[in-house]
Amino acid sequence: MDKEDYLFNPLTNTETLMNTLNTLLENSYEGIIVIDKDGIITTVNSSFARFLLTKPEEITGKHILEVSPDSKLVNILETGKIEIGELAYLGKNKMIVMRIPIFKDDEIVGAIGKILFRDIKELKSLVKKIDMMENELKYYKGKCNGTQGAKYDFTNIISVSDKRSEMVQLAKKVSRTDSTVLITGETGTGKELVAHSIHNNSLRRYGPFVRINCAAIPKELLEAELFGYEKGAFTGAKSEGKPGKFSAANGGTIFLDEIGDMPLSMQTKLLRVLQEKEVQPVGANYVLDLDVRVIAATNKNLKEMVKQNKFREDLYYRLNIIALTVPPLRETKNDLIPLAQKIVNEFNDKLNLNIKGVSEEVIETFKRYNWPGNIRELHNVLEIGVNFCEKDVIELKDLPTSFLENFKESCKDVAITREDTEVLCLKDAITLAEINAIKKALASTKGNKAKAAKILGIHRSSLYQKLTQYHLSF
Repeated sequence: MDKEDYLFNPLTNTETLMNTLNTLLENSYEGIIVIDKDGIITTVNSSFARFLLTKPEEITGKHILEVSPDSKLVNILETGKIEIGELAYLGKNKMIVMRIPIFKDDEIVGAIGKILFRDIKELKSLVKKIDMMENELKYYKGKCNGTQGAKYDFTNIISVSDKRSEMVQLAKKVSRTDSTVLITGETGTGKELVAHSIHNNSLRRYGPFVRINCAAIPKELLEAELFGYEKGAFTGAKSEGKPGKFSAANGGTIFLDEIGDMPLSMQTKLLRVLQEKEVQPVGANYVLDLDVRVIAATNKNLKEMVKQNKFREDLYYRLNIIALTVPPLRETKNDLIPLAQKIVNEFNDKLNLNIKGVSEEVIETFKRYNWPGNIRELHNVLEIGVNFCEKDVIELKDLPTSFLENFKESCKDVAITREDTEVLCLKDAITLAEINAIKKALASTKGNKAKAAKILGIHRSSLYQKLTQYHLSF
């Protein structure tokens, strides 16, 4: 048979078409079943039959209700309407299906049933993927508009000291989960920086990052701020109502700063939100489902507050699933030099200056000070130092008088042994020596990192790591 005869042979064409259709039907991932106008199964593939714990040949020719008593496919023979995305039960399985009537000359001659999702979990997985794509789109739109919530990541955290390095490593691990995190630490240690970093290192990084300071909002307005409100919910409410911070954080992370200052009455309502994963706006008779990760922070001892009945015990344990403690600056003195250098570099970029750093005399003073205000205090001291600096390094005379007076007072109260001082000096001296050597090498090579690494006797990748570690920019 030549090609022309083959093309015009009806029998061959029909057999080929049927074989092709049968192959497609059997190899289809989706379950498919076809019934005639009397509800008799005429075609069914293996994928569909498996849900009924049988084989296609064992149910072909039987009535659909005999095989699946709860089937709604026979209804299509009467209504003639297409149904897409309907919930159905096949055996013990929940699934999403499509039902389509078959017409011939305006008469219903059968119906097709097709499984779109084999399990509700498949649909939820797809919805989650779509949400992630939408969040990613919002993220990039936010980046273009400069409105992305979380501004920092782990590269912004100086962690030369052992204590801070351990905290950062733990934070990186927990960032990959969805568990609630409680960050504790003294004022000014950088708890918010850690919260930003956890969000930006998580699967929720394309979602919103919403911050709220529980101590900064009057207690009578806190509920409306957190959960939102309906129009006319209270005097002074916006006529159109307002969504709350939790709703705004859906699909992302909410950061509850200063959680220790939250009133007891609000703690009860917050506990319910965390337990039920839903929120009810003020004045509303409905609830909204939530998909929000919670990160809380405080500089207070919540465990002690629980004993004093100032903080709910059940809320404490709900928040304290993963605990992170940010160490104070006085316990991480090895971070002082690179931290000071990073802050000076930031001011250089911001103010278009060229200050190289701080003098050795300033370093010696810094490492002997106990830093009650932690990193925030260091930042403030250096900001004044930058403004009054007349040379290429910040000297003692450039620092604020209040700091120098506090330093003298702290020296009277804090006894540092000779041994402790020598240990601190040795660690700081090594860090300072590395920074100075890197600066000189890069200056002599006019910023050529490959040549600088060769002069320093280290690999170029090691040089890049140290530039990042010490926040040096060339």
